[in-house]
Amino acid sequence: MAMFGLSEFGLQPIELQRGSHLHRFVVKVCDAITVCVDNLDNSAVVDKLLYDLGCSHYRYGAKEEYFEAIQHGVLHSLELRLGPQFDDKAKSAWTAVLILISQKMIEAMRQQKADKQLGGGHNEEEEKTDNSGEGGSGGQEEARRETDA
Repeated sequence: MAMFGLSEFGLQPIELQRGSHLHRFVVKVCDAITVCVDNLDNSAVVDKLLYDLGCSHYRYGAKEEYFEAIQHGVLHSLELRLGPQFDDKAKSAWTAVLILISQKMIEAMRQQKADKQLGGGHNEEEEKTDNSGEGGSGGQEEARRETDA
């Protein structure tokens, strides 16, 4: 996790120590990517996971521009870890996966925003009773259960 590629954003390695808020975030990003890659042949699982994650990201105020920074961090991390094995073909494939993930989550965020503007969407009580855990990882757990079944 320490090589997530965030040092160029001014973050020190100490900030990625196990148990830190940033470390937990990186683990969740990696878990979501893993579920997506493991289910590339099951679009229903991937779509539900990314929709749920997009909705939770909307609720806690994530901005669309954050996704590009995360993509960059993941690609940089892969390049550092894999070295010459992370060739143009691998980079292109990973970039496509990360763009798909970002697009699906951003679509869900935009849908939530539109629903809220129209007076629909989630209400505060639903948000308070959301059992997805910190950062909305419930969709990941549900996707894992579906793939384990």
